[in-house]
Amino acid sequence: MRTSKILLFLLPIVYAVILNAETMTGQNLDSIRKGVETHLKEIKNAALQYQIFKKDSLHSAGKLYLEGNKKALEKEIYKNGEIATHFKVTYVNPTGKSLYYNSNLYHQGSIFKGEPPEFAYNNPCKLFMEVFRINIVEALQNRTCRLEGKEKINQDECYIVSGEINKDSKFRLWIAPEKDFRPLKMELKYGRVKGFTLFIQNIKLQNIDGIWFPVYGEILTIGTGDEIPFVIKVIDAKLNKSLSHEIFDIKFPPGTTITKGLP
Repeated sequence: MRTSKILLFLLPIVYAVILNAETMTGQNLDSIRKGVETHLKEIKNAALQYQIFKKDSLHSAGKLYLEGNKKALEKEIYKNGEIATHFKVTYVNPTGKSLYYNSNLYHQGSIFKGEPPEFAYNNPCKLFMEVFRINIVEALQNRTCRLEGKEKINQDECYIVSGEINKDSKFRLWIAPEKDFRPLKMELKYGRVKGFTLFIQNIKLQNIDGIWFPVYGEILTIGTGDEIPFVIKVIDAKLNKSLSHEIFDIKFPPGTTITKGLP
C-alpha cells in the first residue's frame, strides 16, 4: 500500500519532467531550424570555383553560381589527366538548359522543364545546403526530425539532428551553432534493406566576409563497392557580389544540335 502511494506521488513528477524535456527539445529544434534558415539567407548569391579529387587525382573542376532560384554550373570532368567531358547547365525556374562541348565544330544542347540532373553531381552545395538534393531548411522542417544530443567535432560543439525525408531516405546532421549553424558532418542513408550510406565529413569552414562557408569536405559512400572518398576543395569563393544575368543563360553556338523536352 505504501509503495502504491509513493508511485502515485512520483508519477506526476516523472510525467512533468518528461513533458518539460520534450518541450525543451522542441524549443531547441525550432531554434536550430531558425538558425540554419537565417544564416543560409545571408548568402544572397555565390560564385564558387572548385575542384574534386579522387585518389589524389583531379576528377573534375567546376564553376558554380547560385542566386535565389537560379543556378549555373560549368564543369570539366577529367580522365587520365585530360578533359573527357565539358558542359554548362543552367536553371532558372522552371526552365533548364544544357550545352555539351564535344568539339569546336559540334555541340549538343537541350532545353527542358525542370532542373538539369548535372546539379546532382558532387559540388559544394552538398557541404552546406542540400540533404538528398532537398534544401536543408526544408529537410529540417520534416515532422520526423528530432534532436539526439550534442557532440564536439574538433573544437566545435554540434547539435545532432536526425530525421527522414521518406522511409528510404534518412539523415543525421551535426550542426555547429557558433559557425552560422553550418553542418560539420552529414550522414545520409538510402534504402531500408540493401541501401547505402553517404558520409559527408571533415568539412572545413572559412570565414568569408563575415560568413562561415565550407571550403573543404570529403564524401564517402559505403555500400556500393567503391569506398574511395571524393574530396571537394573550394579554391575561390565570392559571396554576395554582383552576378551578371548572362551567367544564368546559355547562348547556343551556331551549329549546335538542340533537343527540347526531357534532358
